Amino acid sequence: MVEIEDPFCAEITHSSINNLESLNYVSFENAPAEKLPLIRAKFFEVIREHAAEGIDMERMAMVIENLRLQALSSIESNPHYQFAITTLSHFLYGDLEGKVLSECT
Repeated sequence: MVEIEDPFCAEITHSSINNLESLNYVSFENAPAEKLPLIRAKFFEVIREHAAEGIDMERMAMVIENLRLQALSSIESNPHYQFAITTLSHFLYGDLEGKVLSECT
């Protein structure tokens, strides 16, 4: 959608917000106005093509392991931040009895 002859946008980014309910979203940056009505259909077309090819589970395992290592590194380098974020997230979005937080400790 970006690196093609007639691009739909200049950049695609994605992120997630993890609160009581999680939200995953995709942003299409600098899309020409005439392409706006076409982006949604093209996005899902590309997703369907990739889904039909299947998921490379070895690569998925590598990505998950890298994320796990980054999390452990962050705990070592910024323990105060990780403790605060975990505690605040559970306080704001966890169950009222604190069951999940007590299971993590």
